[in-house]
Amino acid sequence: MRVPQSRTTFVKEKLNAYVKNNSPEGMRDYLLTLSVSEFRAAGVVLADDVLPQMGDNSFWRYLMVVAGSNTKAYLGTFLKAAVKLYRTNKVTVSDDCLKSFAEICTAIDRRKCMEALLPQAKVVNDAQALVRLFCDNRLDLAAPFLIKARTAVSYYVLFNMLKAAEADEIRRYAIILMRQGDSLSFRLVSILEKYFDLHNLPGSFSLRLESYELSRLDGGYDAFVKILNK
Repeated sequence: MRVPQSRTTFVKEKLNAYVKNNSPEGMRDYLLTLSVSEFRAAGVVLADDVLPQMGDNSFWRYLMVVAGSNTKAYLGTFLKAAVKLYRTNKVTVSDDCLKSFAEICTAIDRRKCMEALLPQAKVVNDAQALVRLFCDNRLDLAAPFLIKARTAVSYYVLFNMLKAAEADEIRRYAIILMRQGDSLSFRLVSILEKYFDLHNLPGSFSLRLESYELSRLDGGYDAFVKILNK
């Protein structure tokens, strides 16, 4: 059943009041009183109007209190808003912001967070924080998300994590990258092939690297991206 517009407006006003009064606990308790149809309307209002008005000091606390109380019900809504806020530089991603929440996340919650936030990561520190918080800095947990994100930032983090991996593991991820089928992934495989001296990869690559360029790959993100985008 559709919620009348007047009722939706009332719900929106109530939610905004809990933000104004700095009361995530009040918002959490109020959401529990809503009918199924009102709750659905509240989810839309939260994601599109209420949460995107917040900043760092409040958003992550509301995430912890409200979404943390029932991640199955609320996490998707908060992640949708988090993407909007991050894109407009209203929130940052860091251990300070997310450590407490990450500690209570289930494996499904961690996956949802990585799939929503990692592709948006603008800088290496943000991507590394997500890998640290939601994947415990484990290559086996982080690599699928880093590959799926398919960004220069995520590929730089993956490249550095592979430096501590065994050759057969590096080769396995190189083949997975090839299956992505896009030019950025193929260029990363070219880098992996030369840097780690991989042999017998099932394909040939157009990116040609000089010996002196290999050492530059250890010179930081900007140097890595310059070579990746040759």
